[in-house]
Amino acid sequence: MSRPDAGDPAPEVPARDLVRWGTVKAHRRLEAWTGTIDGTRPTLLFVLHNSGGGTFRYAKAVARLVRGSANVIYGIGIRERRLILCRNPDFRDAGISFNLPAEIPDLISTAGRLGVARVNVVHALGFEARLAELLLAWGLPYDITLTDYHLAAATPHLLDENHRYIGDASRTTTRRDRPGFVDNAERIVACSRHLAASMREFWPDLDIVASAPIDAPAAGYAGAVWRPVWPGAPLRVLLVNASLRLKGARTFARAAEIAMANGLPLEFHLVLDATHPQRVTVDLANVIQYDSDQHQLSSAVASVVSQAKPHLAWFPFEAPETYSFVLSDALENRLPILASAIGAIPERLHGRRLTWLMPPDTSPEGWLAMLTRLRTFRLCLRPVRKPIGDLPPARPFFPDVFMEPLRGWRQHPLP
Repeated sequence: MSRPDAGDPAPEVPARDLVRWGTVKAHRRLEAWTGTIDGTRPTLLFVLHNSGGGTFRYAKAVARLVRGSANVIYGIGIRERRLILCRNPDFRDAGISFNLPAEIPDLISTAGRLGVARVNVVHALGFEARLAELLLAWGLPYDITLTDYHLAAATPHLLDENHRYIGDASRTTTRRDRPGFVDNAERIVACSRHLAASMREFWPDLDIVASAPIDAPAAGYAGAVWRPVWPGAPLRVLLVNASLRLKGARTFARAAEIAMANGLPLEFHLVLDATHPQRVTVDLANVIQYDSDQHQLSSAVASVVSQAKPHLAWFPFEAPETYSFVLSDALENRLPILASAIGAIPERLHGRRLTWLMPPDTSPEGWLAMLTRLRTFRLCLRPVRKPIGDLPPARPFFPDVFMEPLRGWRQHPLP
C-alpha cells in the first residue's frame, strides 16, 4: 500500500559542509568530535529519518534530559543508501556521510571510536531495511522510541488516499509487516498514552511503555492566562503550522474565508514553517502570517504571543497527533486552547482550565460557531474535555528509566 501521508521523498542533505567518509576532512572532523566527547560517559546513538520536524525536536529533548550522564550523537538515514553521523540533527550538513552498505565496517568502527554503547531508534522511515542490517552488524543493545505509526501501519499518520484520518475503528486495517528489528529491541516506548494504546492494537504481543510528557515545565503548564476580549474588538486567534494538511489547513482556510465573507470579528495570527513544501497559502485580510522555519518555530510563537497578544490558540488537527510540540508551545505560553479531540491531545490537556475540545470532524462552520461563542462570552465557558480513563497509564521514562541499562557502564578512555 502506498503512503499518501508520507510526503515527498526526503530531500538530500545540503552539501555545504557535509564530508564523505574516507576524505581528509572526514577524519579531521572525527578527530574534533572525539576531542569533545566525554570518555567517562557512554555515548548514545539516536537514529532518525531525514525529514526533521517534531521527530527531531523529540530526539533533542530526550538528549537534553540525558546530557548529564551520556553523550549523544545522531545518525540520519537517507533512502536506504546513506547514513550521516552528526552532533546536531538540525545541522546534519556538518556531519560525516557514509555510503551503505559498502562503508558499514567503517561506520561501526567510527561509532566505536565515539564510545557508542547503545542505540535509540527514533525514526526509520525510508531506512528500515538498511537499519536492520546495521543493527545486526553492530550487535549493540537498542531501544525503539515510537513517535508515529510508521513501523506498524502503511501510513505514518493513518491517513487515507485523500489525506484524511481513517478513524479509530479502522486503524489496524492499515497494518503492515513488522520489521524484524522491532522484535529484538530491548524496550519499546511510545511518546504518549494514546500512541501506546494504538500500537498495542497493532502489536498485542509486545510490551509498549507509555512515556509521560518529556517537556512539561515545572510551573504554569497546566494553567492558562485569561486575556479580556473588549467589546467591539476582534477575538485574536493564534494558529501554529495550520497551513499544513495534517494540522488542519483545509479547515482553517475555509473557516477564514467564511469569517471574512461574513464580517465575523475574528483575527487569525498564523505562525508557520515557510520552508515546508506542503504548506497551504491563505491570502486574506483577516489572516496575519508570520513566516518562520522548523528550527525557530518555538521562539517565533513566543514572539507573536508577546506582540499580538492572542486570546487563545486554535488547533483544528485532522490527523491523530502523537505528541504535538506546537501544542507544547501554546502550553508554554499559557494560552487558552481550542483543539481537536484527537490522538494525544486530550491526555495532554486533561484537567486544564480554559481548554475546549471539539470532534476532529467538526466542520469549518462548527469551529467558527465555537470561536464566536467564546468571543461572546469572553472565554468564560466551562472546559470541554474528553475522557482518557481507557488509556494505559503513563510512566516517567526519560531520563532515569531510559538510562538504567547503562548504570553499570565502565569508564574507559576513547581510542
